[in-house]
Order: sequence, then structure tokens, then C-alpha cells
Amino acid sequence: MSLEERLEAIVAQHDAKTQAAAFQALFEELLAQQAVAPMQQVITRLLADEVPQQTTRPVLTAIAKAIKGAQSNGEIFSTMATFCIQQIRMHAVKFDEADYILRDALFNYYLETQQFKDAATTLVGVNMESVTKTFTDAEKADIYVKCAEAYLQEEESDQADVCVNKASMFMHAVEDSKLMLRYKFTYARVMDANRKFVDAAMRYHELSTGTSSETPQNELLELLGMAVTCAVLGKAGPPRSRVLGLLYKDERLHHLDHMPKYSSHSSVLTKMYTEQLLRRDELATFEGSLQAHQKAQGSDGFSIPEKAVIEHNMLATGKIYDNIHFGELGQILRLDAATAEKVAARMITEGRLLASIDQTASLLLFEADADALLSWDERIKELCDDVA
Repeated sequence: MSLEERLEAIVAQHDAKTQAAAFQALFEELLAQQAVAPMQQVITRLLADEVPQQTTRPVLTAIAKAIKGAQSNGEIFSTMATFCIQQIRMHAVKFDEADYILRDALFNYYLETQQFKDAATTLVGVNMESVTKTFTDAEKADIYVKCAEAYLQEEESDQADVCVNKASMFMHAVEDSKLMLRYKFTYARVMDANRKFVDAAMRYHELSTGTSSETPQNELLELLGMAVTCAVLGKAGPPRSRVLGLLYKDERLHHLDHMPKYSSHSSVLTKMYTEQLLRRDELATFEGSLQAHQKAQGSDGFSIPEKAVIEHNMLATGKIYDNIHFGELGQILRLDAATAEKVAARMITEGRLLASIDQTASLLLFEADADALLSWDERIKELCDDVA
């Protein structure tokens, strides 16, 4: 008897249980034979309008579980899982239980084969508002965090941002401390990837101060190193200065000196916090620890670390001079006078540099910062307390 004849005989069955058992037995027989095209034919016929839903739904779920169990044969598994998901998606009636089983299995398969974007794209397609497959808020959060993690592996930061923001809507229901830590770390990585370095630094530092016994000390120091990295790369201005101060006061900062990847971090951060001028060559070791997105070149022609040093030195210059010619400022910043003026103008406009420009005299006029004076008084008091 041909496959088509066997399918016709099954469809002709009037008893739903008998019909379902026959469909399932036929599929499992073909799966054992690794007969891809015939299996696809069975699924197509199972989803046909002539087969009642009370047969299709349980059989499709059983088939999904059988396909999931065939992961050891990667090619057949991925082909059948993908085909089945496509057929379900094209069908007007939703079979969300089977769809989730297949998407979850395919997600794990793609992770193992390092196809991270495909993994995330597959799992994010799960219908979490299904009426036939119920997801708790904690399960929804876990799925979105998994997708964000996978997207970040492929540097798909925009998609990761979407997923981690969706996860945030369900985190109130999460009691699993490991999932909560994964969410917080993923959120910090998304901010880092999207170059929101000051916010990322705050989140990394918060994670690095964790007291849970589940997180080894070396991992906490790694998080501290990541916080310092982002703080140094952040846009110069009051918010970053506050983060620099927080990290400067962290007693563990100098422990980074013993970690090859972060060996220069404490010295660079200290110079930035104490508003000392930084030489470009002092960042050579620091730059060697950066990821690709942290070294990217902007539309202004500067890489992110170059821009961080220029803007820091602009602020540090204001602690030395009341005013300065742009020609001289350019020599300090290693820029031509016109570019130095553009950088200063942008920082003034963005409220990150208290100064004004006298274009007639080609002068940058620094203004006193009341907050900075208060900060200076606080540092003197700290120093006195330490001596005492």
C-alpha cells in the first residue's frame, strides 16, 4: 500500500482516537526510517481541513515531541522542525503547544551549533498570549531573556534591546535569583552595546557588589572591570563624574591591577576622577581590553576611546586654565584649533562643559562650577579623614 493510500485510509476513520493513533504510528514509523519527504507529507495531510482538530491537535503535539527526540540527527531534526513550524504558522487554527515544543528544541539546537541569531529569531516567534498554551509571567521573562542573550552573541543590539525591555514587564513575577541575575546582566550588556556607557557602568557595578554565594569573587571583579571600562568610555560630564567617584571609592578597584585584561583600569580611572590630563599612549593597554563595539569609530572620525580622552582632557584643562586659545587647546588635545573648537562647542551645547566661546579672540572661557567646587571640598574632607 502506498503512503497516499495509507493516509486516505486513516482520514476515512470515523473514530477520533483510532485516527489519531494511526497518524502517530505512521509518523513514528517514517521517522525511524528517516524518510523526510514522507514525514512532511503526513504533516501536510494532518493539517488539512478534512482532519478534525480533535485529531490534529494531540497528534501534532506528539509529532513535535518525536521530532524533538530526534535531535541527535541534526540535519533531519532541523529540517523537520523548521518544516513543521512553517506549516503551523500558515494554518489558520493555532497549535501553540506543538509550536512551542518545536521552537524551544530548535532554539537549543541553534545555540549548540552557534547559530545565535537563528536561535533568537525562532524562539521570539512563540505565541506567549496563546489561549491553548499558558505561559506564566516568569516563563515569559525567561524566554525574552534567552532571546536577548542570543541576539547579543551576534551583536544584534537593537533586537536584544527589544527583548530585554519586554522581559522587564514580567520580572516582578520572577523569584529565581539566577534568572534575575541573567536579566540584570543582559540589560547592562544591551546598554553597553548601544553605547549608553554611563548607564551600563552603573548596572555592572551594582552587579559586582552582589553578595550571593552563587557568584564567585573572580566574576564579581570581572563585572567591576566592565563597569570601569564603561565609565571611562562614557560621555564626559556630571553623570559620568558621579560614576567615576563611585568606582574610585570601591575598595576592590586596585584588585583589577592583578587581572591582565584590566591591569591599567584603576590608573586610568584614577586620573579621570582626579581630573588629571591623560596622554593618548596611557590608554594603549586599556584599549587592548575593549570589544569591537567599544572601539568603533563615530561620524566625527574619532574612535570611542579617542573621544573619551579628548572630552576628559577638555574638562581637565578647565581645572588648570581660566581661559585658553584654541591653538593651545588643540596642542593639549592633539587636535587642530578648528576641531578643538567644534568639540568644545558640542560639549557646551550638550551641557557637559561649563564654558563660553569668544570667537573674535579665538578663546575658550571656562566658568566656575558650583557642584565641582563642592566636590573638591568633599575630596579634601575625605583626604583629611583618611589622614586622621
